[in-house]
Amino acid sequence: SAYGALDLSGNLWEWTSSLEEDYPYAADDGREDPDNTAGNRTVRGGSFYYTNYQIRCAARTGFAPDTANEHIGFRIVLQTGDE
Repeated sequence: SAYGALDLSGNLWEWTSSLEEDYPYAADDGREDPDNTAGNRTVRGGSFYYTNYQIRCAARTGFAPDTANEHIGFRIVLQTGDE
């Protein structure tokens, strides 16, 4: 794409603030409570380290919040201009 969106997929798993829970998603089940430290946090998007099937936006899994390695990270978003 002209904006480089295709380059975003599969680079690394991206942290989310949600606890890892089964679908269907229910916002009131506690998974979005930042004070809830009862389990793994969800990562999304796959990484270069995993199979082709997992290198997609819908891919998700969970890791302990203190997990650190070369294929898990987060995205920094910055608004530019007067938008």
